[in-house]
Amino acid sequence: MAGVPAGPGLYWIFGTQVMPPGSWLLTAAPAILAANAALTALPAWTHTREPAGRVLNTEPA
Repeated sequence: MAGVPAGPGLYWIFGTQVMPPGSWLLTAAPAILAANAALTALPAWTHTREPAGRVLNTEPA
């Protein structure tokens, strides 16, 4: 969340003075956070669908 105000501030200092509309920035921030949460939770959810005991009882190759 710190990058939301810091990104446009740094862009304004070092980049051109043209910025996207504020509504786009306010929409992009929660969308990026939601995508990050989903892509983090998806692998964890898929691994919980298989019992861990089967993996722990396997013999080394």
